[in-house]
Formats: sequence, structure tokens, C-alpha cells
Amino acid sequence: MKVDENGIITSETVIPPIENLLVYPNPAQDYIQFDLPTQSGQVSLELIDLSGRVVLTQKITHQEPIDISFLPKGVYGYRVMGRNGVLIGVGKLVVE
Repeated sequence: MKVDENGIITSETVIPPIENLLVYPNPAQDYIQFDLPTQSGQVSLELIDLSGRVVLTQKITHQEPIDISFLPKGVYGYRVMGRNGVLIGVGKLVVE
């Protein structure tokens, strides 16, 4: 940690995002899976609709099926966060 010129505490630790975070199938209908590195352990997933509302929050692990059958057809964003809420991936998901 360090203090910048405005007195704000910042962190020098940079955690790189997961390269090629893959969600499949995409487009999807009833379920999705994320292909996460096995060493990532449990992560948090958020699905966000186009109005910015979080429609799903779930803890997931490597290739765990996630039920999305309740979601209306449309385009959603996703956010995957690791331990301590560190963002490790974002993307788009199409539900048919």
C-alpha cells in the first residue's frame, strides 16, 4: 500500500484478469458454465441486465453448471470476481 499525492491509500498489487475467460454455451438457454482455471477456486459471478440491474449473484467453481432458465431472452453482462472482490473477468452473454 502507498499514499498518493492526494492522501488516498492505494494498492500496488495488480492482479491480472483471467485471459480468455470462457462462458459456454453462448448463446445459452437453460444453463451456462465458466471455464475457469482450476486454481482460481471459488469465485463470485454477477449477471447484469441491460438496465444495470444485477439479476443473478452466485458463488461458482471451475465448470460448475449455472441455471439461467429463469432469465428472459436478451443480452446480459457478466462480472466474475475473485477473493476480496477483485475483478477477474467481464463479458457478454446472450440468452435465447
